[in-house]
Amino acid sequence: PTGFLAYRFRRQTKGEGGEPFQRLSPLTKATADALGTWGAARPATIFLPLPIGASTPPRPKFVFPRLGDCDPNDIQGCCSNPNLLAVEPSVDDALLLYSHTSDGTHDDYASIVRCPLSEGESIIMEIAFVFPGFTPVKQTQAIPTPAIESFTIEFENFATSPFQLYWKEPHGEKREVSMGELPAGPNTRSRFTTYNDHHWVVRTSSGKFVLEYTIEPDSPNHVSKALHKVPVGKREEL
Repeated sequence: PTGFLAYRFRRQTKGEGGEPFQRLSPLTKATADALGTWGAARPATIFLPLPIGASTPPRPKFVFPRLGDCDPNDIQGCCSNPNLLAVEPSVDDALLLYSHTSDGTHDDYASIVRCPLSEGESIIMEIAFVFPGFTPVKQTQAIPTPAIESFTIEFENFATSPFQLYWKEPHGEKREVSMGELPAGPNTRSRFTTYNDHHWVVRTSSGKFVLEYTIEPDSPNHVSKALHKVPVGKREEL
């Protein structure tokens, strides 16, 4: 549905009693129409503390009562509760709250309370993304996700000296991550689950490069590689 932005300003001075900001999100058009703009479905709301003249205003304090044992109507109790999540945005900050979960239902954990100021005054600009009331669509069946094909790679050592095995990052710095030692043979094995475009590096115990293997889409599901006294510097794609 078509939505719009709604703006309003809230001024608060020292000693005022604070205010609960309940992120109510009616899910039917009739309820939204009855409550008006600020009671309509709001997927998100932004709070912007504004400067007041040349002075730096005190930071407003918001707490999340649903994340702990707190009655949102007990403003003083919530604001003095050290176990609640509290956010104190400055003039350079913005507080963004999402009012719904990913399936469109109201997220009660997004409810917040604005605490009383201990000094000075503050002005907060509230920007709401407002939409007509709606009914969330219920997912009746699981959304299929593409299967990620896995492979098995097995190293078998027939040499009388051990090897060091590494998985190498396919992108970025391409660092080599140690996957442990393949003990001296004969007939010692190490097996790993791996995926397409994974790079495997074999080195001697002194760090000398021996082999590099790259998994490709047409690789067999089970890759078995025997390590003998192979020529140093050989690279191979599976």
